[in-house]
Amino acid sequence: MTAKIRRPWHRTGQQSLAYYVSSRILVAALFAITLQTIICLAENYLDELYFGRWYVKTETTRIAESLAAPGASLERILEKNHPHYGGATASSYAFRVLDPEGRVIAAANAGLLKSISPLDRSGGGEPDMWMRKFDGDAWFHLAGGIRRQVGGRDVFIEVATLGDPAGRRFRALWHDIVHDVWIPLGPTIFLTAAFAIFTLRGSLRPLERAAGLAGQMQPGANRLEFDLADMPREAALFCSAINRLLERNATLISSQDRFIACAAHELRTPLAIVQLELGKIRSKRARRIENDVTSMGDMVGRLLELARIDALDAHEERTIDIAFVVCEVVRKLEPLVDERDCVVEVVRDQPQNFLGDPMSVREAVRNLVENAVKHSPRGAKIRVTCGPGPAFSVDDSGPGLNEGDSECVFEPFYRGTTKAEGSGLGLAIVRQVASLHRGTVEAGRSDLGGARFRLRFAPATPAKAKIERSAHARPAPAGASPTPA
Repeated sequence: MTAKIRRPWHRTGQQSLAYYVSSRILVAALFAITLQTIICLAENYLDELYFGRWYVKTETTRIAESLAAPGASLERILEKNHPHYGGATASSYAFRVLDPEGRVIAAANAGLLKSISPLDRSGGGEPDMWMRKFDGDAWFHLAGGIRRQVGGRDVFIEVATLGDPAGRRFRALWHDIVHDVWIPLGPTIFLTAAFAIFTLRGSLRPLERAAGLAGQMQPGANRLEFDLADMPREAALFCSAINRLLERNATLISSQDRFIACAAHELRTPLAIVQLELGKIRSKRARRIENDVTSMGDMVGRLLELARIDALDAHEERTIDIAFVVCEVVRKLEPLVDERDCVVEVVRDQPQNFLGDPMSVREAVRNLVENAVKHSPRGAKIRVTCGPGPAFSVDDSGPGLNEGDSECVFEPFYRGTTKAEGSGLGLAIVRQVASLHRGTVEAGRSDLGGARFRLRFAPATPAKAKIERSAHARPAPAGASPTPA
């Protein structure tokens, strides 16, 4: 089981606002095209002559294309391209093709057209297009003709139908929908939707930058606010309200930090004086009180450290060599390690430098190693691994964590069932250091049999690095046994 301190900003599975608005724009576009298609269908079926004109246009165009094809003949036209002019439906359809002199070039069931065509057999005075219904109220009993060009010369093509039993009118209906709906509306709606989506994404870009800034904000940082420049009015109002909330929050945090720091500072001096005076008294009771005062002093010192970490500014970061820091801390803890008769091993596993606050990182390392020494039995083995990457871990062979403790050991003043001395603030400081460095801290079981704590930091940016120490690293402490990874 592990407890992780997550970064304040991480992606979720939710769709973006641009996606929602863009999808609705596309739905509106499809609705507009569908509505116009329905209007077009209604126009055709409610206006028979309008529908008939499209039938005549479509049918005469196909006959002209068939006549212009290489090797065209009447039989080829009838059998292959226009079978409805023959067979069982031949009596319901008719067509004829006339030259400028009125001579028939090709025809099928021409007698049907002779009874209704207005063309002058002399070849003069023909209209460019004509359209008529047959006598009676039968639906789609009509005829018409259009002047076309076939093979470079003018011809007049006439067609007629009695009810269209072969359903040729549906092809005409499709051509009408494409011509009157899709061709004029399709590109317009597509370009409008694309432009609206592009504009929307551009308008949301300042809000996305604000969200990215919010993900980098730390609770204790100073002057947390969003830049309202170039934001849409609604987003600017929202971010302005958040700015006011952040300002109030920063004021509260600052007041709390000042109170903790001042209280701890005011307590440190009296506690030091009490400890000096108790040292002059030779009594077992005085020793017990002296131990309690020492614990109180340790707690005050840790409270001051928490207040200092909260007040840190990200601009004060420096490049940290985690292996160097670990060796330095282990060397300073040698008296405690010797007193507990423990063995501390420092392992290098491709550690990587990172940017951070050197003092707070040292404090985190000290707290984890000190906890491992204090809460493990005498003679325990402790392993501090530097790396891989900008991270380190502390493993011990002690009793380990109780079930469920890994979720709450980082809470201030939480001590669990341990009887070892301590204030319960060490791991809270470790968690605060992880948050300060945009990292994670995990608690679990070690392969040594005890507890394992791993602290990972955000990688360093070389352009901002300020090297904390000289290029020559100090040797490992005598109490440690450094080994290569």
